[in-house]
Amino acid sequence: MRPRVSSVLTGAMRCIGRSRKQRSSAMPMIGVPARGPMRCVSPETTLWSGAVPTDVTCRLRRDQARPRHDGMRSAARQAVPNRPHGPVNREPTSTRREDDGGVSIGLTPPIRGIDVSTASPFTARNHCPGSRREKAALMTAHRKIFASRPSALRFMPKAAWPKPGWKPAQGFPKSEFIWRDYVIAADTIGLLQGFAGSDAPACREALLLLAPHITGLRLSMALLTHPRWPIPIWKALQFRNRLRLLGTLQPDRPGELSVKACGWRVHAKGLEVDLRAQYLQDSAPVWESIVAYYYRGRFGPSFEHGDAHGAPAASPVLDPSSAPVAQWRVDSGRRLEFCRLTGDYNPLHLTTHYAHRMGFAAAFPHPQRVAAQCLGHLAATGAPPRELDLWIKGPAFFGSEVTLRQASTDDGGQDFALWVQGEERPALVGSLRSETSAADSPHK
Repeated sequence: MRPRVSSVLTGAMRCIGRSRKQRSSAMPMIGVPARGPMRCVSPETTLWSGAVPTDVTCRLRRDQARPRHDGMRSAARQAVPNRPHGPVNREPTSTRREDDGGVSIGLTPPIRGIDVSTASPFTARNHCPGSRREKAALMTAHRKIFASRPSALRFMPKAAWPKPGWKPAQGFPKSEFIWRDYVIAADTIGLLQGFAGSDAPACREALLLLAPHITGLRLSMALLTHPRWPIPIWKALQFRNRLRLLGTLQPDRPGELSVKACGWRVHAKGLEVDLRAQYLQDSAPVWESIVAYYYRGRFGPSFEHGDAHGAPAASPVLDPSSAPVAQWRVDSGRRLEFCRLTGDYNPLHLTTHYAHRMGFAAAFPHPQRVAAQCLGHLAATGAPPRELDLWIKGPAFFGSEVTLRQASTDDGGQDFALWVQGEERPALVGSLRSETSAADSPHK
């Protein structure tokens, strides 16, 4: 005789209830730490029940942002009665290899057995002690290391990921991206001379200022597209640069390139953030840049964070009626080749159709490419330049006629400006100096 459906359902419910009771009474052990005992509150959450060593952290999976029941959360709070006390250890506490080829290193000490550098916002909010601002700082500190060139195919898709949004109390993440074994090949300098349109020794010396800014741009792109960055990259506008030689930059010698946010300013028209990049050779800084990005919109009341070490807000003013130094037509070829150098494949620099859809008259080259052309056409000034300031005012479209003007300054430097034919305002303004400015660089 077939059993009744009700009997089958009753038996199944009894089995389910029995298995739940067994799981609640004896949780399985999923690992043993190097020192001290460990117990589990769920198969995906590990918490220390004894003393927590400072060199070991436990992980919470990102998909566990919402607890299954309140009992689990209360058990998690009581699981670590003896968390470590004393000074905070800022040494790296955890490493994680990401899908874009980099390795993320948490810079935050273990808090209640949780690695807050990789935990979800819910985890950090509910399990980290301190004020809300302290919790925000804990959630945003990390370091990412690239052992090879960051791949645009890996970091550019992250630009489409949802962003956390701008929060004045948190600011920009305290993240540092590092590119190990970064090298500027002598062939790359020769390639840039081809884009500049000059093979003169003076042009080669000036391009040493610009080369790390061009070939190292992909590291900044990886930072700006990272999910931790609060604002999408397509809203960022690069508009002010300061490039400095701090030592003797030697081509073909590997070094270490790093980039991080060093300051930001909120005003009525938008938000400015400074990215500081530094290039080390033999553990000594030889080059650095302060690149300012602008986000248009409203971001709350005006305030400033960090010191301003970049180019001044006001650019030099040159007489548009003065005699030009050079005139040429902006080369419209080799677009994809320059994109490969920078890692910036913005369609605005590739296709006119996309530029029309975005409201521009035509496609236009990267500002770094325009700056290289200006350096290639400037008159020689004698001493090799050590500092270059750039103010990006507007696009210089492919195929357009441009005019370059140059003027000497009182301190022995050279100011220059590039006008597109038919435009009253220059598209690019720059200033070259043979000595670096007296202002100290940030975070020496």
